Amino acid sequence: MVLYALKTWLINELTKIHSELKKANNTLEQRVERRTKELKESNIKLSKTVMELDRFVYSSSHDLSATLKSVLGLVNIAKLEDKDHNLLVYLNYIEDSIKKQEVVIESLIQYSRNARQIINTKPLNLYELINQIIKELRYAPGAKCVNMINNLAKGVTINSDKQRMNMILNNLLSNAIKYRNGNKNDCFVKVDFTEHENSWQLIVEDNGQGIADDQQEKIFDMFHRANEEAIGSGLGLFIVKEAVERLGGNISVKSSLGQGSIIELKFPIL
Repeated sequence: MVLYALKTWLINELTKIHSELKKANNTLEQRVERRTKELKESNIKLSKTVMELDRFVYSSSHDLSATLKSVLGLVNIAKLEDKDHNLLVYLNYIEDSIKKQEVVIESLIQYSRNARQIINTKPLNLYELINQIIKELRYAPGAKCVNMINNLAKGVTINSDKQRMNMILNNLLSNAIKYRNGNKNDCFVKVDFTEHENSWQLIVEDNGQGIADDQQEKIFDMFHRANEEAIGSGLGLFIVKEAVERLGGNISVKSSLGQGSIIELKFPIL
């Protein structure tokens, strides 16, 4: 009888130990599985970052190098020419090349700032910020042909990072000027604001050149240019998207070729 009881007790204890070991093993397997998944996701993100960095270095170096070679070539030609013959033409070409390089360099600076600087969230008057950007752009090439409209109420204030919001809106309004429709006499770009329960939204609409259907999914890609005549570094909208996402928002575009574009920015209320 004693032996039977002892046997029963041992079986019960072994059963408990086996159950605990099974639970521990399951927990360990879950942890390993979760950690493996996290490592895979980290590797995917790292690979994406490395690929983008490689493309970034190659393309930016190529653009900077090409511009410098163009400037140096034009300078050499100007030196060989009669000082009164075609000199002004060459100097104008040099100026254009330098301005293109400035755009590339400014894009690189913006990309670096967005990637490295911490988010500094403070109350921000969007109406005043947009007005300030419009004032700064009024002397940009082509700005006189575009009616820039700020439809926000004067008191519209949100919590956000001023530097990144300035970068986002500056890029979008600049693009509306650059890609205005030269066949229209009433070119415009306007900014509207709507507030929801948990989010707020900016809508930047223009009646410019618009974007072809097959290009709309690509416009936020790094170094994407819709065509050979496209102005800029090819980084502007990529940087805009990166900055929007750093602020917890998302961006989308609706466009019709020859009619214009509507860019929607949506952010959580902080």
